[in-house]
Amino acid sequence: MTPKRTMCSDVPVQQKAVLKTRFGTIYFAGASVQRCLPPIRELCASGKVKIPDVNDAFIPETAETLSFQLLLSQLLAVIGPPAKATKCLESSFATAADVYQFWLAVQAAFYDVSRKNSVKLPVPVLENIRRLCNYRFNQMINEGPSDIFITAYFLVPTTRNAAILKNINPLAISPIRIHTSTSGHACASVDSDTDGTKVLTRIGKFLVSQLQIEYELKGGDIRGLDAGVALVKLNEQIVAYAKQAWPFNRVLTDEANVVKYWREFLDHDNADILAVRKYPTYCSYLS
Repeated sequence: MTPKRTMCSDVPVQQKAVLKTRFGTIYFAGASVQRCLPPIRELCASGKVKIPDVNDAFIPETAETLSFQLLLSQLLAVIGPPAKATKCLESSFATAADVYQFWLAVQAAFYDVSRKNSVKLPVPVLENIRRLCNYRFNQMINEGPSDIFITAYFLVPTTRNAAILKNINPLAISPIRIHTSTSGHACASVDSDTDGTKVLTRIGKFLVSQLQIEYELKGGDIRGLDAGVALVKLNEQIVAYAKQAWPFNRVLTDEANVVKYWREFLDHDNADILAVRKYPTYCSYLS
C-alpha cells in the first residue's frame, strides 16, 4: 500500500511506505495501517476502494478481517520495540549510554509481551523471541569488543546506582547452582550479582584499558602524572564515584548536559583521571 491521504468519516488517513531500511519501515508502515483500519474498512465495505488480493481482510465483521487484525498486532508487538529503539538511536545526539538504555527498553518490552501475551503469540514463538533477544544482547553488550555501553551508562550520575546494573539483562535467567549443604543434602541456589560487583569490575577493567591506551599506545599522560600514579587514582576515583562519595556527591543539575558535569571535574585532584576517561566515553556520539 503506497502513501496516500484520504478522507473517510472526516478522519485524515496517512499511510507510510516500506523503504530500503525495511526492518524499521515495515513496523512504521504496519503501525500506520493498524491506526487506519476503521476508515480503510469503511472504504472497502462501501466499494469506494478495492485492494487487490487482500480486499477480504478489510471487509468489516469477517473472519479474514479478524485474522488479519490479530496477525498484524502480533507482528507489531514483535518488531516494534527494536524498530522504535533503532529510530531513537538515529539521533545525532545519541551516545554510548543511550545504546544500553534502549537495549533495556527493548528487553523490558519483550518481557511485558511474554508476561501479558495480549496478542496471543504461541509459547514456542515467545521462547524463540527471548532466545534471540538474549543472543543479540550478549553479542553486543556482554561479549562485544569492549564494555563501553555499560560504562557510559554507569558514568551518568543519575544511573550509576541503578538496580539494573546488578542484573544487566532483564530477560536473562540467573544461573542455578547445585551444591551440597552442610547436612549433606543437595541444594539449589541462584547465582546472582546482588551487589553489582561483577559489573563494576567490568567497568573498572574497561576504564583501565582506556588509561593504558592513553599512556602506552598514544605515549601521552594525564596532568603530568606517571602511569602508576594515574592508575591508583583511577581506581580510587571509580570506587568514590560508585559510592557517591565526595567530590562525586555533587548533584547533576542539568540531566541533558552530562558532559558539563564531567567537564567541571577535569582539573579536580580527586576526580581528574576518571573525568578525563569519562569525557571521551560519553562524548562518543553514535553518528
